[in-house]
Amino acid sequence: MEAELIFCEDTRVTKKLLQLLGEKNNLEFNCKDFKSFHSHNENQVLKTLTPEDFNKNIVYVSDAGMPC
Repeated sequence: MEAELIFCEDTRVTKKLLQLLGEKNNLEFNCKDFKSFHSHNENQVLKTLTPEDFNKNIVYVSDAGMPC
């Protein structure tokens, strides 16, 4: 199963990391839905989640250290 939504600290950094990882290892990442999610916007983002979002395959990527 592939990710349907990727939460990340900085969408620009995560997209670049996935691009480099894909090029280096001949991988293809098809998920195009990225949302910024970090300590400064977490309450705002959580309020936007819909019941349908809880049925999606969602991934959280930390680009600058350990998440949580």
